[in-house]
Amino acid sequence: MKSVNPDESGVYYTQAMLAFAHYTSYKQIKDFMEKGCYDAALTDVREMQNLQMNLLSENLKRANNDLELLEYIEFRNPELLKAIMAGHIPELRAYTTTCPR
Repeated sequence: MKSVNPDESGVYYTQAMLAFAHYTSYKQIKDFMEKGCYDAALTDVREMQNLQMNLLSENLKRANNDLELLEYIEFRNPELLKAIMAGHIPELRAYTTTCPR
């Protein structure tokens, strides 16, 4: 097994955890859709999108609104950046999704 630079291993660990979380979320949405539970799938997507917007806002603040990062987001989604910078962040709430089928 190849040694990993300790400074890089934290990044790889974080990326692996994110990849696993995304895989799990996408699988749940796919399963809902395959069963015809479109409302449950939509709820999952909507709430995950709200969570990601909150995380993006918090991490932008922690990065001191890094100009390069702001430009990256603005180029790809100017409306999202405008909403975040204006403080229009959705409130996170507890939710459940079920699929009776």
